[in-house]
Amino acid sequence: MCSETNGQDLVAPILSVEPEIITKTGSVRLNCQTPVPVTECFYSFGKLPSKNMPCRHSLNGSALLSLLSRVSPGEVSVACFYLNLTASPQSESKVIHVQDLGPPTLSVYPPVITEYTTVTLYCQPPHYVSASRCSFYSLSGLKFGGSSCVQTLRGSDLLKKRHPPVEEQIKCYYFENESPSPHSNKTTVAVKGICSFNLFAKQNEFCHCAKNYIRHHHHNNNNVPNNSTFIELWNNNKPRDNHEPKSCRKCDCEDSHLR
Repeated sequence: MCSETNGQDLVAPILSVEPEIITKTGSVRLNCQTPVPVTECFYSFGKLPSKNMPCRHSLNGSALLSLLSRVSPGEVSVACFYLNLTASPQSESKVIHVQDLGPPTLSVYPPVITEYTTVTLYCQPPHYVSASRCSFYSLSGLKFGGSSCVQTLRGSDLLKKRHPPVEEQIKCYYFENESPSPHSNKTTVAVKGICSFNLFAKQNEFCHCAKNYIRHHHHNNNNVPNNSTFIELWNNNKPRDNHEPKSCRKCDCEDSHLR
């Protein structure tokens, strides 16, 4: 004699949600894994009546909240079951965290550069966000092209016809599905002048005007060497009064106005 299948004979499905933390514009993938083939599954959100949906289904955070007639972010519990003559036991509940877009974290390296060196900007969204693109700008009104969340700028990009020293305060924000995030913390990048005759300066560079002086007085040689050879050339070619050229006197790390 055949016995009819009842709910107690059925095995509960296994529910997976990925990711467990999303934003209103981000999506969560629901997968109700059943032990037998079925055409659809039933999902229970919170204390609401179950809804029939494909066993694999995606919802964004706003749609998930609207099912519960909610607007504010929060936690949403979900479980699933299937039908095979009768209803199966419910799966274990999972909790989905719906959050607002959080601000990114901006970091720069190195924070001090010259007109001729570069700084790399890192706009890091929160770990639960899948950012499609980022945008950087300075509080003085400069905007930087490109959509990558990691960008490299030259000092000259920050000067824009100004003379060092210049400090720019930079911020960034990202987009998730074309929705802009709050803006990041502000971070300062300083563009300094090239060090004057300080051969032990941290950036190991020489005053631009001194090189021009050597080029002009050393047979118009455009290939001015560095390091010890440069020192020898400077010592042999500097003015007879043993002073640097007048235009180079303020060429130092802090306030060079010479290019």
